[in-house]
Amino acid sequence: MPLAFLAGNDPAGRQGDGKSPKDAPVSSGDAVDAEKKITILDAVRSTLEKSLDIQLQKENERYNLGTWRMATGAFDPDINVTGFQKYQRAPLTYINTLQTGTRTQRANETSYSVGVQRKLRNGVTVNPNLQFDQNGDNVTTIPTQTRSTYNLAFTIPLMRNSGTDAVGAQERAAGVSYDASRLTTRYAATTSVYNTTTYYWTCLGALKYAQLYRDSEEAANRLVESTRVMIKADEMAAGELKQALATKSSYTASRLSAEQQFQDARQTLSEYMGLKVDEIAHAPMPTGDLPVPPAVSVIEKLRVEDLYPLALDSRADLQAAYLNEQAAKELVVAARNGLLPQMDLGLTAGYSGLDEGSTSRQYTSGLSKNLTGVNFLGKVTMDWPVGNNVARGALLQQESSWRQYVIQREKLARDVVSQVAMALKDIKYTAAQYYKYAEASRDYAQALANEREKYRYGMSTVLSVSQYEQQLASSLISQTQVQMNYANALANLRYQCGLLVSVNGDLNVITMEHLTSLPGMELVEQMTAGGSLPKAAK
Repeated sequence: MPLAFLAGNDPAGRQGDGKSPKDAPVSSGDAVDAEKKITILDAVRSTLEKSLDIQLQKENERYNLGTWRMATGAFDPDINVTGFQKYQRAPLTYINTLQTGTRTQRANETSYSVGVQRKLRNGVTVNPNLQFDQNGDNVTTIPTQTRSTYNLAFTIPLMRNSGTDAVGAQERAAGVSYDASRLTTRYAATTSVYNTTTYYWTCLGALKYAQLYRDSEEAANRLVESTRVMIKADEMAAGELKQALATKSSYTASRLSAEQQFQDARQTLSEYMGLKVDEIAHAPMPTGDLPVPPAVSVIEKLRVEDLYPLALDSRADLQAAYLNEQAAKELVVAARNGLLPQMDLGLTAGYSGLDEGSTSRQYTSGLSKNLTGVNFLGKVTMDWPVGNNVARGALLQQESSWRQYVIQREKLARDVVSQVAMALKDIKYTAAQYYKYAEASRDYAQALANEREKYRYGMSTVLSVSQYEQQLASSLISQTQVQMNYANALANLRYQCGLLVSVNGDLNVITMEHLTSLPGMELVEQMTAGGSLPKAAK
């Protein structure tokens, strides 16, 4: 039975360019109908829009934004306003009544103040305050008095909590941590897209070679029927039927295994796409072709040394690790400052005024009458804990936390370099395997055609033709599996280099080029053209 060549599995071994036709960019704003067949870009759209892993990291990003706002709030101005009005009636004694001519004393007392307190990022606290007090009654001979007081107070730390490095450390660390969380969200999106891509290719590959196994199973079934006919006509030994049945059973088992792999990958793909529970039961069907590797000679020109700078500059998780290290370093500065004694200088300057006989409507009249000059107050307070073990322990903890971040970043950088090297090796091996299987498929196809021609002239047998069909089918299946492995290796290489997803503002953008072309190929083209490498690649 002739076996049809699947799209993307070129049995002639023609060299591909490693790219599929360009499609529209994907951004996290489009939905996908899970009931229809989907392309790889549809699957990625759904992932960017619905992935719970991305949504979870976005909430962590919001949490860090809240932490930064709280740290910034320490330097917000605080306005204090107080006021009260007291009106009291009290009976007078007989003698007091004779003296004042009234039996009831009516006292009126009013007080209100307005103040602002703000801590500056150098540690100095500024507190201007304005207060008005008015007292009067109908009994005493003293006229109503209105006193006004204005003070401007400064609290200046001289040792602990002094200077922008120490005072602003919490705010700066929170801001850097927030930036790191945004990069972590970007990395979560890249990881989700990578998982979706690999399971899409696995699902599509399993679907394609399951069909090949199905075709082989049908061919084996026809071989069984032909063998029975020939045995009945005494043209073949009865024992040959067992071999034909075993071949058919083997293809059936392989087909069932491929179908199981397809269903498992399809379900996992649905989960990574962020589909709901009721949608997973109707998982989408992948469509399209697996990417074809570029020529082996082209891939061999891509050096791992050229990919290292791309990966170290592009990996969002590595950038986030560096920012987390910087945030921890800021807190070390604050913790080290905590070892110092607390010594504050307090300075207050102001003046008071008095207006006698003013009415209740003239609360501010004391600001300009009977001024006696500037008042001044200076004081020094000091707090020096003996041993200071709390501060010493906090410094040890913070320094340890910072060193852990340093180690984690260095380890991650080493891992990135190692993973990029391994991923490029996988690309080279799978590409070489693909073209060898493609060459084998071409040769088996030619051999099968020759054997069929011989069969037409009675120079061959059905069994011989069937054997060539089985060999061609096996080669095509291996070629498809290797092509699927190449697609996954390509996704892994782009993921390890941090080039699977592009960022445009707050949008994650992906095109078919991100999913089907090798990273760093522009360097190869430049080297092929005789140009020099960009600085980042040197």
